[in-house]
Amino acid sequence: MGSTVSRNNLNLSFAGGATPVGISLETGVSGAQVTRNNITQVATTSTAGYGSRGITVGTGSTTSNITIANNNISGVNGSNFSSFGNSSSAGIAIGVIGNSSTLTTVAGGINLYNNSVNMSGDYSYTTNCLTTALYIGSSASALDIRNNIFVNSMNNTNSSGTTSKNYAFYSAAANTAFANINFNDYHVSGTQGVLGFLSSDRTTIAALRTATGQDVNSLSSPPSFVSSTDLHLNSTNNDCLDKRGTPIAAVTTDFDGDTRSTSTPDIGMDEFTSTTNFSIQVAETSELTNNDGRICSGAPAILTASNGTSYLWSSGASTAAATVNPVSTTTYTVTITLVGCSVTSSYTVTTTALPVPSFSFTETSGVLGNDGIICVGNSATITAAGGNSYKYRDWETERKSTRLNSSHSRASRMPSSA
Repeated sequence: MGSTVSRNNLNLSFAGGATPVGISLETGVSGAQVTRNNITQVATTSTAGYGSRGITVGTGSTTSNITIANNNISGVNGSNFSSFGNSSSAGIAIGVIGNSSTLTTVAGGINLYNNSVNMSGDYSYTTNCLTTALYIGSSASALDIRNNIFVNSMNNTNSSGTTSKNYAFYSAAANTAFANINFNDYHVSGTQGVLGFLSSDRTTIAALRTATGQDVNSLSSPPSFVSSTDLHLNSTNNDCLDKRGTPIAAVTTDFDGDTRSTSTPDIGMDEFTSTTNFSIQVAETSELTNNDGRICSGAPAILTASNGTSYLWSSGASTAAATVNPVSTTTYTVTITLVGCSVTSSYTVTTTALPVPSFSFTETSGVLGNDGIICVGNSATITAAGGNSYKYRDWETERKSTRLNSSHSRASRMPSSA
Protein backbone atom coordinates (compact mmCIF):
# COMPACT_ATOMS: atom_id res chain seq x y z
CA MET A 1 0.00 0.00 0.00
CA GLY A 2 3.01 2.27 0.32
CA SER A 3 1.76 3.90 3.53
CA THR A 4 3.89 5.89 5.98
CA VAL A 5 3.61 5.82 9.75
CA SER A 6 5.88 8.53 11.07
CA ARG A 7 6.55 10.92 13.94
CA ASN A 8 3.81 9.69 16.23
CA ASN A 9 4.07 9.99 20.01
CA LEU A 10 2.57 6.95 21.70
CA ASN A 11 1.99 6.64 25.43
CA LEU A 12 -0.58 3.90 26.03
CA SER A 13 -1.71 2.29 29.26
CA PHE A 14 -4.36 -0.44 29.36
CA ALA A 15 -6.07 -1.87 32.42
CA GLY A 16 -7.94 -4.81 30.89
CA GLY A 17 -7.00 -8.43 30.36
CA ALA A 18 -5.52 -8.09 26.89
CA THR A 19 -2.28 -7.21 25.12
CA PRO A 20 -1.95 -3.56 24.09
CA VAL A 21 0.02 -2.82 20.90
CA GLY A 22 1.58 0.45 19.79
CA ILE A 23 1.77 -0.01 16.00
CA SER A 24 0.56 -3.11 14.12
CA LEU A 25 1.22 -3.83 10.42
CA GLU A 26 -1.19 -6.56 9.49
CA THR A 27 -2.40 -8.72 6.59
CA GLY A 28 -1.92 -7.15 3.18
CA VAL A 29 0.33 -4.28 4.25
CA SER A 30 3.26 -3.77 1.88
CA GLY A 31 5.70 -1.03 0.95
CA ALA A 32 5.14 0.71 4.29
CA GLN A 33 7.60 3.03 6.03
CA VAL A 34 7.46 3.12 9.84
CA THR A 35 9.91 5.80 10.90
CA ARG A 36 10.77 8.26 13.66
CA ASN A 37 7.97 7.20 16.00
CA ASN A 38 8.34 7.89 19.70
CA ILE A 39 6.86 5.07 21.76
CA THR A 40 7.42 5.87 25.43
CA GLN A 41 4.83 3.53 26.92
CA VAL A 42 2.74 0.59 25.80
CA ALA A 43 1.78 -1.15 29.01
CA THR A 44 -0.98 -3.07 30.72
CA THR A 45 -1.66 -2.79 34.41
CA SER A 46 -3.37 -6.19 34.48
CA THR A 47 -1.84 -8.58 36.99
CA ALA A 48 -3.23 -11.63 35.22
CA GLY A 49 -0.19 -12.45 33.09
CA TYR A 50 -0.43 -10.06 30.14
CA GLY A 51 2.35 -8.18 28.43
CA SER A 52 2.52 -5.56 25.68
CA ARG A 53 4.00 -5.12 22.20
CA GLY A 54 5.60 -2.01 20.75
CA ILE A 55 5.49 -2.72 17.00
CA THR A 56 4.19 -5.91 15.37
CA VAL A 57 4.40 -7.07 11.75
CA GLY A 58 2.26 -9.90 10.38
CA THR A 59 1.57 -9.22 6.70
CA GLY A 60 0.98 -12.74 5.39
CA SER A 61 3.53 -12.07 2.61
CA THR A 62 7.16 -13.06 2.17
CA THR A 63 7.80 -9.92 0.08
CA SER A 64 6.31 -7.16 2.22
CA ASN A 65 8.97 -4.53 1.46
CA ILE A 66 8.48 -2.82 4.81
CA THR A 67 11.08 -0.60 6.46
CA ILE A 68 10.98 0.13 10.19
CA ALA A 69 13.66 2.69 11.00
CA ASN A 70 14.74 5.35 13.50
CA ASN A 71 12.08 4.51 16.08
CA ASN A 72 12.35 5.13 19.84
CA ILE A 73 10.64 2.18 21.58
CA SER A 74 10.47 1.99 25.38
CA GLY A 75 8.07 1.47 28.26
CA VAL A 76 6.73 -1.84 26.91
CA ASN A 77 5.67 -3.87 29.94
CA GLY A 78 2.97 -5.67 31.87
CA SER A 79 2.80 -8.50 34.39
CA ASN A 80 4.02 -10.75 31.54
CA PHE A 81 3.79 -14.51 31.10
CA SER A 82 5.75 -17.67 30.46
CA SER A 83 5.26 -17.55 26.68
CA PHE A 84 5.11 -14.86 24.01
CA GLY A 85 1.85 -16.16 22.59
CA ASN A 86 -0.03 -15.52 25.82
CA SER A 87 1.36 -12.72 25.67
CA SER A 88 4.62 -11.67 27.22
CA SER A 89 6.15 -8.33 26.28
CA ALA A 90 8.17 -7.67 23.10
CA GLY A 91 9.52 -4.37 21.83
CA ILE A 92 9.31 -5.38 18.15
CA ALA A 93 7.64 -8.63 17.07
CA ILE A 94 7.96 -9.94 13.49
CA GLY A 95 5.53 -12.65 12.37
CA VAL A 96 2.82 -11.56 14.79
CA ILE A 97 -0.45 -9.76 14.12
CA GLY A 98 -1.33 -7.18 16.77
CA ASN A 99 -2.24 -8.84 20.05
CA SER A 100 -2.85 -12.26 18.50
CA SER A 101 -1.54 -15.31 20.32
CA THR A 102 -0.47 -16.78 16.95
CA LEU A 103 3.27 -16.50 16.48
CA THR A 104 3.49 -18.24 13.10
CA THR A 105 2.15 -15.55 10.76
CA VAL A 106 4.13 -15.21 7.53
CA ALA A 107 6.12 -11.98 7.36
CA GLY A 108 9.02 -11.48 4.99
CA GLY A 109 10.89 -8.67 3.31
CA ILE A 110 11.12 -6.67 6.54
CA ASN A 111 13.92 -4.16 7.14
CA LEU A 112 14.77 -3.06 10.68
CA TYR A 113 17.26 -0.19 10.59
CA ASN A 114 18.60 2.07 13.34
CA ASN A 115 15.88 1.46 15.90
CA SER A 116 16.49 1.81 19.63
CA VAL A 117 14.50 -0.55 21.85
CA ASN A 118 14.81 -0.37 25.62
CA MET A 119 12.91 -2.91 27.69
CA SER A 120 13.25 -1.78 31.29
CA GLY A 121 11.51 -1.83 34.65
CA ASP A 122 10.26 -4.37 37.14
CA TYR A 123 7.22 -6.58 36.76
CA SER A 124 5.63 -9.29 38.90
CA TYR A 125 4.00 -12.54 37.99
CA THR A 126 3.85 -15.86 39.77
CA THR A 127 5.78 -17.86 37.19
CA ASN A 128 9.02 -17.65 35.27
CA CYS A 129 8.28 -15.26 32.42
CA LEU A 130 9.84 -14.38 29.06
CA THR A 131 10.32 -10.91 27.58
CA THR A 132 12.38 -9.68 24.65
CA ALA A 133 13.41 -6.49 22.85
CA LEU A 134 13.12 -8.25 19.46
CA TYR A 135 10.96 -11.28 18.70
CA ILE A 136 11.21 -13.21 15.41
CA GLY A 137 8.36 -15.63 14.70
CA SER A 138 8.90 -19.03 13.11
CA SER A 139 7.45 -18.01 9.72
CA ALA A 140 9.49 -14.83 9.29
CA SER A 141 11.89 -14.62 6.35
CA ALA A 142 14.06 -12.29 4.26
CA LEU A 143 14.85 -10.07 7.22
CA ASP A 144 17.42 -7.28 7.08
CA ILE A 145 18.31 -6.19 10.64
CA ARG A 146 21.14 -3.67 10.98
CA ASN A 147 22.29 -0.77 13.16
CA ASN A 148 19.76 -1.38 15.94
CA ILE A 149 20.05 -1.23 19.73
CA PHE A 150 18.19 -4.00 21.54
CA VAL A 151 18.35 -3.71 25.34
CA ASN A 152 16.54 -5.63 28.07
CA SER A 153 17.05 -4.95 31.77
CA MET A 154 13.62 -6.08 32.96
CA ASN A 155 13.23 -8.01 36.20
CA ASN A 156 10.48 -10.24 37.60
CA THR A 157 10.37 -9.38 41.29
CA ASN A 158 7.97 -12.19 42.21
CA SER A 159 9.55 -14.86 44.37
CA SER A 160 8.07 -17.51 42.06
CA GLY A 161 9.61 -15.94 38.98
CA THR A 162 13.25 -15.48 39.92
CA THR A 163 14.47 -17.54 36.95
CA SER A 164 12.53 -15.52 34.39
CA LYS A 165 14.42 -14.80 31.17
CA ASN A 166 14.57 -11.33 29.69
CA TYR A 167 16.13 -11.40 26.22
CA ALA A 168 17.56 -8.80 23.91
CA PHE A 169 16.89 -11.08 20.91
CA TYR A 170 14.61 -14.10 20.57
CA SER A 171 14.15 -16.01 17.31
CA ALA A 172 11.79 -18.92 16.86
CA ALA A 173 12.93 -18.99 13.23
CA ALA A 174 16.09 -20.62 11.92
CA ASN A 175 19.04 -18.43 10.99
CA THR A 176 18.02 -18.75 7.33
CA ALA A 177 15.32 -16.15 8.12
CA PHE A 178 18.02 -13.47 8.16
CA ALA A 179 19.12 -12.13 4.81
CA ASN A 180 21.34 -9.71 6.70
CA ILE A 181 21.79 -9.25 10.42
CA ASN A 182 24.79 -7.24 11.60
CA PHE A 183 26.04 -4.05 13.26
CA ASN A 184 23.54 -4.37 16.12
CA ASP A 185 24.03 -3.80 19.83
CA TYR A 186 22.45 -6.51 21.99
CA HIS A 187 22.64 -5.92 25.72
CA VAL A 188 21.03 -7.36 28.84
CA SER A 189 21.64 -6.86 32.53
CA GLY A 190 20.61 -8.39 35.82
CA THR A 191 20.47 -12.02 36.85
CA GLN A 192 17.49 -12.66 34.57
CA GLY A 193 19.09 -11.19 31.47
CA VAL A 194 19.85 -13.61 28.60
CA LEU A 195 21.45 -12.11 25.52
CA GLY A 196 19.64 -14.15 22.89
CA PHE A 197 17.77 -17.26 21.84
CA LEU A 198 18.06 -19.10 18.54
CA SER A 199 17.42 -22.83 18.97
CA SER A 200 18.81 -22.41 22.50
CA ASP A 201 19.89 -19.67 24.87
CA ARG A 202 22.89 -17.66 23.69
CA THR A 203 24.56 -15.91 26.60
CA THR A 204 27.49 -14.23 24.85
CA ILE A 205 27.91 -12.19 21.70
CA ALA A 206 30.21 -14.92 20.36
CA ALA A 207 27.51 -17.53 20.89
CA LEU A 208 24.92 -15.30 19.23
CA ARG A 209 27.20 -14.82 16.21
CA THR A 210 27.53 -18.57 15.93
CA ALA A 211 23.77 -18.98 16.07
CA THR A 212 22.92 -16.40 13.40
CA GLY A 213 25.96 -17.23 11.30
CA GLN A 214 26.34 -13.44 10.91
CA ASP A 215 26.52 -10.50 13.34
CA VAL A 216 30.29 -10.26 12.84
CA ASN A 217 30.24 -6.54 13.59
CA SER A 218 27.53 -6.68 16.22
CA LEU A 219 28.44 -6.14 19.85
CA SER A 220 27.16 -6.24 23.39
CA SER A 221 27.73 -2.90 25.03
CA PRO A 222 25.56 -1.06 27.60
CA PRO A 223 24.23 2.11 25.97
CA SER A 224 23.97 5.26 28.03
CA PHE A 225 20.55 6.72 27.22
CA VAL A 226 19.35 10.15 28.31
CA SER A 227 16.63 8.29 30.24
CA SER A 228 14.82 4.95 30.16
CA THR A 229 12.29 6.42 27.70
CA ASP A 230 14.39 9.04 25.93
CA LEU A 231 16.78 6.89 23.94
CA HIS A 232 19.01 9.66 22.69
CA LEU A 233 22.61 8.77 23.45
CA ASN A 234 24.75 10.72 25.88
CA SER A 235 27.99 12.13 24.48
CA THR A 236 30.01 10.07 26.99
CA ASN A 237 30.04 6.34 27.72
CA ASN A 238 28.72 5.43 24.26
CA ASP A 239 31.95 5.02 22.36
CA CYS A 240 31.06 1.48 21.27
CA LEU A 241 28.08 2.92 19.37
CA ASP A 242 29.76 5.99 17.90
CA LYS A 243 30.64 5.47 14.22
CA ARG A 244 30.06 1.69 14.60
CA GLY A 245 27.15 1.32 12.19
CA THR A 246 27.11 0.65 8.46
CA PRO A 247 25.78 3.05 5.81
CA ILE A 248 22.28 2.22 4.62
CA ALA A 249 20.97 4.02 1.54
CA ALA A 250 17.43 4.15 2.91
CA VAL A 251 18.49 5.84 6.17
CA THR A 252 20.08 9.24 5.58
CA THR A 253 18.80 10.99 8.72
CA ASP A 254 18.14 9.99 12.31
CA PHE A 255 15.16 10.18 14.69
CA ASP A 256 15.51 13.97 14.90
CA GLY A 257 16.08 14.49 11.20
CA ASP A 258 19.83 15.02 11.71
CA THR A 259 22.00 13.94 8.79
CA ARG A 260 23.71 10.61 9.24
CA SER A 261 27.30 9.94 8.30
CA THR A 262 27.56 8.42 4.84
CA SER A 263 30.56 6.32 5.88
CA THR A 264 30.41 5.62 9.63
CA PRO A 265 26.89 6.20 10.99
CA ASP A 266 26.05 5.53 14.62
CA ILE A 267 24.12 2.53 15.89
CA GLY A 268 20.58 3.24 17.09
CA MET A 269 18.03 5.95 16.37
CA ASP A 270 20.29 8.85 17.40
CA GLU A 271 23.26 10.17 15.43
CA PHE A 272 25.51 11.66 18.09
CA THR A 273 29.09 12.79 18.69
CA SER A 274 31.20 11.21 21.40
CA THR A 275 33.30 13.57 23.51
CA THR A 276 35.53 10.91 25.03
CA ASN A 277 39.20 11.64 24.45
CA PHE A 278 41.30 8.63 23.47
CA SER A 279 44.32 10.67 22.39
CA ILE A 280 47.70 9.49 23.62
CA GLN A 281 49.64 11.90 25.83
CA VAL A 282 53.45 12.01 25.74
CA ALA A 283 55.93 12.98 28.45
CA GLU A 284 59.64 13.43 27.65
CA THR A 285 62.45 15.86 28.40
CA SER A 286 64.69 15.22 25.43
CA GLU A 287 65.57 17.77 22.75
CA LEU A 288 64.79 21.48 23.11
CA THR A 289 61.08 21.40 24.07
CA ASN A 290 59.66 19.01 26.65
CA ASN A 291 56.65 16.83 25.84
CA ASP A 292 56.52 17.66 22.12
CA GLY A 293 57.09 14.07 21.00
CA ARG A 294 60.54 14.85 19.57
CA ILE A 295 63.42 13.10 21.30
CA CYS A 296 67.04 12.26 20.76
CA SER A 297 67.54 8.78 19.40
CA GLY A 298 67.25 6.21 22.18
CA ALA A 299 65.95 8.64 24.80
CA PRO A 300 62.90 7.59 26.88
CA ALA A 301 59.35 8.81 26.30
CA ILE A 302 56.28 7.88 28.34
CA LEU A 303 53.07 7.37 26.33
CA THR A 304 49.80 7.38 28.29
CA ALA A 305 46.31 6.31 27.14
CA SER A 306 43.10 6.72 29.16
CA ASN A 307 39.35 6.06 29.42
CA GLY A 308 39.61 2.30 28.96
CA THR A 309 39.35 -0.78 31.15
CA SER A 310 42.54 -2.34 29.77
CA TYR A 311 45.29 -1.48 27.31
CA LEU A 312 47.61 -3.29 24.92
CA TRP A 313 50.42 -1.42 23.18
CA SER A 314 52.21 -2.37 19.99
CA SER A 315 55.38 -2.31 22.10
CA GLY A 316 53.96 -5.14 24.21
CA ALA A 317 53.10 -3.08 27.29
CA SER A 318 49.72 -3.77 28.89
CA THR A 319 49.36 -0.79 31.20
CA ALA A 320 47.87 2.64 30.56
CA ALA A 321 51.36 4.15 30.46
CA ALA A 322 54.14 2.68 28.33
CA THR A 323 57.79 3.74 28.31
CA VAL A 324 59.48 3.56 24.90
CA ASN A 325 63.05 4.25 23.74
CA PRO A 326 62.93 4.40 19.95
CA VAL A 327 66.19 4.81 18.05
CA SER A 328 64.32 5.95 14.95
CA THR A 329 60.97 7.65 14.34
CA THR A 330 58.30 5.12 15.37
CA THR A 331 54.49 5.05 15.46
CA TYR A 332 53.05 3.31 18.52
CA THR A 333 49.48 1.98 18.64
CA VAL A 334 47.40 1.10 21.68
CA THR A 335 44.23 -0.98 21.73
CA ILE A 336 41.94 0.43 24.42
CA THR A 337 39.35 -2.05 25.65
CA LEU A 338 35.96 -0.70 26.69
CA VAL A 339 32.84 -2.53 27.88
CA GLY A 340 31.75 -4.39 24.77
CA CYS A 341 34.27 -3.14 22.23
CA SER A 342 37.71 -1.63 21.74
CA VAL A 343 39.20 1.45 20.10
CA THR A 344 42.70 2.11 18.82
CA SER A 345 44.83 5.21 19.04
CA SER A 346 48.28 5.97 17.65
CA TYR A 347 51.15 8.34 18.35
CA THR A 348 54.33 8.93 16.39
CA VAL A 349 57.49 9.64 18.36
CA THR A 350 59.95 11.54 16.18
CA THR A 351 63.62 10.97 16.83
CA THR A 352 66.66 13.08 16.01
CA ALA A 353 69.93 11.26 15.46
CA LEU A 354 72.59 11.92 18.07
CA PRO A 355 75.27 14.30 16.75
CA VAL A 356 78.59 12.82 15.60
CA PRO A 357 81.18 15.34 16.76
CA SER A 358 84.37 16.00 14.81
CA PHE A 359 87.06 18.60 14.89
CA SER A 360 90.09 19.69 12.94
CA PHE A 361 93.24 21.67 13.64
CA THR A 362 94.66 24.53 11.66
CA GLU A 363 98.25 25.33 12.60
CA THR A 364 101.64 25.75 10.97
CA SER A 365 103.85 25.07 13.95
CA GLY A 366 105.92 21.98 14.51
CA VAL A 367 107.18 19.56 11.89
CA LEU A 368 103.90 19.08 10.00
CA GLY A 369 101.11 21.55 9.50
CA ASN A 370 97.63 20.81 10.88
CA ASP A 371 98.76 17.72 12.81
CA GLY A 372 97.79 19.16 16.17
CA ILE A 373 101.37 19.29 17.41
CA ILE A 374 102.71 22.78 17.94
CA CYS A 375 105.67 24.43 19.57
CA VAL A 376 105.14 25.80 23.05
CA GLY A 377 103.45 29.16 22.93
CA ASN A 378 102.35 28.93 19.32
CA SER A 379 98.69 29.12 18.39
CA ALA A 380 96.33 26.65 16.70
CA THR A 381 92.74 27.00 15.48
CA ILE A 382 90.43 24.17 16.48
CA THR A 383 87.25 23.83 14.36
CA ALA A 384 84.38 21.64 15.64
CA ALA A 385 81.56 20.19 13.54
CA GLY A 386 78.46 18.02 13.91
CA GLY A 387 76.42 20.17 16.28
CA ASN A 388 74.32 23.31 16.48
CA SER A 389 76.27 25.01 19.27
CA TYR A 390 79.67 24.45 20.87
CA LYS A 391 81.41 24.98 24.21
CA TYR A 392 85.15 24.68 24.48
CA ARG A 393 86.95 23.62 27.65
CA ASP A 394 90.63 23.72 28.52
CA TRP A 395 91.05 20.37 30.21
CA GLU A 396 94.68 20.96 31.16
CA THR A 397 93.88 24.17 32.97
CA GLU A 398 90.94 22.49 34.72
CA ARG A 399 93.13 19.54 35.67
CA LYS A 400 95.77 21.75 37.23
CA SER A 401 93.13 23.76 39.06
CA THR A 402 91.59 20.57 40.41
CA ARG A 403 94.97 19.30 41.61
CA LEU A 404 95.73 22.63 43.27
CA ASN A 405 92.37 22.75 45.04
CA SER A 406 92.84 19.17 46.16
CA SER A 407 96.27 20.02 47.66
CA HIS A 408 94.84 22.98 49.51
CA SER A 409 92.10 20.80 50.87
CA ARG A 410 94.55 18.21 52.13
CA ALA A 411 96.76 20.89 53.68
CA SER A 412 93.87 22.37 55.60
CA ARG A 413 93.15 19.01 57.14
CA MET A 414 96.77 18.37 58.37
CA PRO A 415 97.10 18.39 62.17
CA SER A 416 99.15 21.18 63.72
CA SER A 417 102.56 20.49 65.37
CA ALA A 418 102.68 20.08 69.10
